[in-house]
Amino acid sequence: MRISPAHWKKYLRPVIAFILLLLVLKMGLIDINQLSLSFKNPTILAAGLVFFTLHTLFLSLRWNLLVNLEIAYPFKTAAKQTLIGSFFNFFIPSGVGGDIIKALALAESHKVTKKVGFSLVTIDRVIGLFCLILFSTSFLLVEYFVGMSEALTKLLEISILLLAVACAGLMFLYHSHKIIPRFKNKFKFFLFQKLFSFAEQVQVNIEKALQSPFILKFIGVSFLMQCMSIGFLYVVTLTLTQEPVSIFVFLPLACFAFMASAIPLTPAGIGVGQAAFYFIFSFISIPIATAITTGVSLMQFFMLLVSLPGGYFFATSKKTTQERKVKV
Repeated sequence: MRISPAHWKKYLRPVIAFILLLLVLKMGLIDINQLSLSFKNPTILAAGLVFFTLHTLFLSLRWNLLVNLEIAYPFKTAAKQTLIGSFFNFFIPSGVGGDIIKALALAESHKVTKKVGFSLVTIDRVIGLFCLILFSTSFLLVEYFVGMSEALTKLLEISILLLAVACAGLMFLYHSHKIIPRFKNKFKFFLFQKLFSFAEQVQVNIEKALQSPFILKFIGVSFLMQCMSIGFLYVVTLTLTQEPVSIFVFLPLACFAFMASAIPLTPAGIGVGQAAFYFIFSFISIPIATAITTGVSLMQFFMLLVSLPGGYFFATSKKTTQERKVKV
């Protein structure tokens, strides 16, 4: 009896999701031995589950707001696709692979092109990074007027410079509709045309995103997301060290470290995040830097744990004939 390809695909997705989960454990991307000691502490366990469940909800809300710039988009669908993207961020090299999966899922399940889907995840990353820089600079400025060390002053100078570059970059993207057509007419090669076409789509969406009602909502939701991550790290640091640290010092340093670890080099920032946090927090205390490095590993574990339903949604998702007809 001949088995249809559709029948094989029904079982292939669960197998792929399961194999990927085994790989991340086998490769040591999650240090189970290190984390098991902290799991004996009920405060850390409860904080991780609560903070990162809320973090995922806010991340889903941000994606929902962004896609609603293009189409009517239910929050339930946004949450599912966010979980799928978060799940695959742990398995696909560069740390942005989950965004690719999320963009493709958006194109498959809604009447948008793949180009629109990819432009939206690009904007989500770009403005999300801008928000990190904005938060870091704002908190460091508050600490500066209260009184900060010379080492923190250097971080403030770097943060202000990055904020200026980020603002200039956003303004360039906003006004790039005046420049892109010139290059598009000059370079006729197929790949260049595709690239310029994508850049035009990004420009259209960035113009919508930078309108005041939307950008204020986006920044607000991003701030709540960041508070969840930083709040968890603060709880872990206090629990593991019993060493008092001012929240007004912790906030700007954590924002700056998140900004540094946002460089997409490894899946979910594993390794890069630990190094960035240790280096930056070593300015104030080695014990705190050591504790927060453990906190980052715990954070990555809880983010993976909360995103596991995304693996299930990916494994059980089915494409109808109509959903396969995605515009290109």
